[in-house]
Amino acid sequence: MQLSHTNFLLVFSSLCFLYPSILSFYKSHYIHSILCFQSSIFSTLYWSNTSNKQMLVYDECSARIACVYWLVFTYIRKHRYIHYVNALYLISAISYVASSRLSKLQPGSSYWVFVHFLFHMSTVTGGSIYFIYI
Repeated sequence: MQLSHTNFLLVFSSLCFLYPSILSFYKSHYIHSILCFQSSIFSTLYWSNTSNKQMLVYDECSARIACVYWLVFTYIRKHRYIHYVNALYLISAISYVASSRLSKLQPGSSYWVFVHFLFHMSTVTGGSIYFIYI
């Protein structure tokens, strides 16, 4: 693995997805736990070596499956802090789109990395709030 293809900030934020995975496992939401765990592992492996494009495919597929599952699950089961969770997921969606566009418009810039970090952390925070209080 070459360190020049590693983004330590995004590796850290990818590992943070393990926290909602553990919380959801503790609350007996095993499907969500597995999806968060899988997303965390694939994302961490990709950001550890961004030259591995096959891992990018796995990362994107697992993230999309987890996102669809999460959106359906969130609206089926009501929650007293749902407004905060929804606000965090709105921030997450906006920052994901912004980071994707910025990475294409300014590939040499590191600004998109911070926006993508915001995407990771708002998703982790929203999932954590949700599973702490159910």
